[in-house]
Amino acid sequence: MNQKQIIQECKDAEMTRGLEDGYVNQDKLDEYDEQLEMIDKQIAEATVEQSTEDNKEKNTNSTDNNVMTEEEYEQRKLMNIMNVSSQIDQIEIVSEVKGKLDGEAKVLKAEIESDGSRALESKKDRVNEIENKTSDLLKQIGDKTANINDNITEVESSVCINNDTDEEKKESLYDDYIDKNE
Repeated sequence: MNQKQIIQECKDAEMTRGLEDGYVNQDKLDEYDEQLEMIDKQIAEATVEQSTEDNKEKNTNSTDNNVMTEEEYEQRKLMNIMNVSSQIDQIEIVSEVKGKLDGEAKVLKAEIESDGSRALESKKDRVNEIENKTSDLLKQIGDKTANINDNITEVESSVCINNDTDEEKKESLYDDYIDKNE
């Protein structure tokens, strides 16, 4: 995120300098936008990769019949809670990126509207590009939400069995009976 913040600050500084000087270097701004897009893409790819790794880990740790000991059940619950937490963090990051892109699209749309027929085609193309990216981000958010739901459903469908055998239960009951009658 630090690299992204630096690039965003450079872009903001360039825009401020351009507004003060009366000339905005669009090529430089486009270059900053491309760098920001690449970083957003890397973040999204890392998020998808992490989610894939989490799913692989979940699949290797799952049992065939969902019946497990109490300890295994507790471990599975904790692992799923961590997965859900991680996926929620990823959703927040993707939502933040989407929000920034939506803001940029609103600014561009306002500029296009104020420019009227003189609007640059590059601005219109950028708006279309942003709208495509935001729809992809919405799909990612939906997929991650579905993964969260699957994790929750998996824990709820698991059955926990007690580690005590019938013999241990009988001995425990017998010991309790003896203790009470002494």
